Amino acid sequence: MPPLVRLFIRQGLFGLALGLVFAMLMVGFNVANLRHLVMNVEGGIMAFWLLAFFSGSVFGGAHIAITVMLMADKGDGKE
Repeated sequence: MPPLVRLFIRQGLFGLALGLVFAMLMVGFNVANLRHLVMNVEGGIMAFWLLAFFSGSVFGGAHIAITVMLMADKGDGKE
């Protein structure tokens, strides 16, 4: 597998993990009464996994974008 593809996959998975941690912290600290909704409403677990997946995809995309922007060639300034 090319190194660039491996880098994108690794950074995307890291972003997904960050999204899962973010969702767990939101439920753990009961932000906007999410813990009550997840635990007591039918389909609450599915809502949690959707929150985790979509926040993970946002974090993953942002992490990949930051990595790509930091890969810029650091030339000597002459064009």
